[in-house]
Amino acid sequence: MKNKLLLSSLFLFSCLLLTHCSQKDDFTSESPEEYQNLAIGKYITYRLDSLLYVNFGQQDTLIKYQAKDVVEGSTTDALGRPSWRIVRYLRDTAGLTPWQENITYLVISTRETLEIVENNLRFIKLKMPIRDGFTWKGNSFINT
Repeated sequence: MKNKLLLSSLFLFSCLLLTHCSQKDDFTSESPEEYQNLAIGKYITYRLDSLLYVNFGQQDTLIKYQAKDVVEGSTTDALGRPSWRIVRYLRDTAGLTPWQENITYLVISTRETLEIVENNLRFIKLKMPIRDGFTWKGNSFINT
């Protein structure tokens, strides 16, 4: 009697286990490439404010300027992957001075990530899957 009860409870438990294990998450995420809208000649202009401490931290100065990031062209990175070359230009907030080139950086879009290479440092700015609560180590390529 105990043997039949044990056998039937094991059978019921295994059936229950098999029905719950078959659930699948049908989450589909956009690729990182869909979040970038890059084409040669496109640009974005924005205003930046920086707080600069002088005299060993005794006095602070607020520096304001305009920045413009321009997509200058497409190229390949050191690993041979296609990338976009972005040039950042700066000028004063009033727009009286001409734009002056400041830095150049690369934007690389792979199947899984969106990477930025700036000053020979590679940052992961976006990683799959794109959903709330998902985190990644954006500085994983930087040896700290």
